[in-house]
Amino acid sequence: LFYFGLSDMSEVASELQCVMPEMSADGDHGVQEDVEAFAARSPIFIGVSRSGYPRYYGRICCIRLFGQEWYVGPHWYCSLIMTAVIGGIGSGYIFVIAPTTGSTQQVGGVVITGLSLAMFYRCVLKNPGILSAERRWDGGAIPEQNFPSTGTRRCNVCDIVQPQGTLHCEFCDVCISEWDHHCPWTSKCIGAGNLNEFYTFLCVNLSSVVIICFATV
Repeated sequence: LFYFGLSDMSEVASELQCVMPEMSADGDHGVQEDVEAFAARSPIFIGVSRSGYPRYYGRICCIRLFGQEWYVGPHWYCSLIMTAVIGGIGSGYIFVIAPTTGSTQQVGGVVITGLSLAMFYRCVLKNPGILSAERRWDGGAIPEQNFPSTGTRRCNVCDIVQPQGTLHCEFCDVCISEWDHHCPWTSKCIGAGNLNEFYTFLCVNLSSVVIICFATV
């Protein structure tokens, strides 16, 4: 676990106090002891780099490319598998089936495959609805929350009162606003931030499957 871009150890200690208020409360431990104790814990919360990115919200990594923030969840490898599935089916149609029916079908295959992948990654890379990046370190196991909050529950990990519909995901390890479900294929949760993109992808993907089925009959 590393912290980059902090000029000296005193700044590291300042960062530690944000997530570990219980550490050094009595002033008996020095900065070096704080850093070593923090590094010995399991890496649920990680700091930021010199440029401010990547940032970690629980187990969701936020990077900045082309002027946009992209959020990658802990199940990123499942997204790669889904990409291979979509690309494989599309390529099979474009290069094996479509040539027997005409060039128009090939162009259509490229369009629907590209559109499916574009809608998929719109959902995969968007903020799912992370409520807070400020976390209180408790050093224990991640608590399990089975149902979304009714608006009065306090999350002991994120140290916030959860608005109605919020759930702290045990996989992403962060509170998600209007939590719908955790989807490994999109690498993270589906919530307020990417629910519309998720349904758009499903509609486009289903339409693509229907088009391919009709074209091959």
